[in-house]
Amino acid sequence: MENIIELLNQFLIKDSKGDKEKQWAADQINDEGLKQAINTFESREFRLIGLFKNTDTILLKTLPQKLKVSQASSSRSASKLQKAGLIEKTKSEDNQKEWILRLTDDGHTILSIKKRLDQKNLKELKDRTRNFSDEDVLRLSELLEIIVEHS
Repeated sequence: MENIIELLNQFLIKDSKGDKEKQWAADQINDEGLKQAINTFESREFRLIGLFKNTDTILLKTLPQKLKVSQASSSRSASKLQKAGLIEKTKSEDNQKEWILRLTDDGHTILSIKKRLDQKNLKELKDRTRNFSDEDVLRLSELLEIIVEHS
């Protein structure tokens, strides 16, 4: 069990400005401004952009629940993406206290890259775990859920 915790810690440390996924994503773009923006992202910003995969708008107040982070963390990520020109934040017409997030054209470019990265990662994971049974994968998922719930 200690080995699993150590491996998870090593995985979490990889969320740095020079990790392979960020480098791959930056390599997919010619725009230097977008490359620089990507290099400042943490996983949380990529996850936030990924939330737009099936929707055009997201309420700012729903981000903590969707990203499973605090309100402050989700607001910082939204502000970071807004400053980078990837999302727009506007007040709801129905409720002036609510903020609505939308991707900009550059945000859609990053979403497209995020989708390709997710497909690439899924293919690699399937290739590396092809000898795992469905039950093995289920048990691993259950273990990870337990670790996440108690951390």
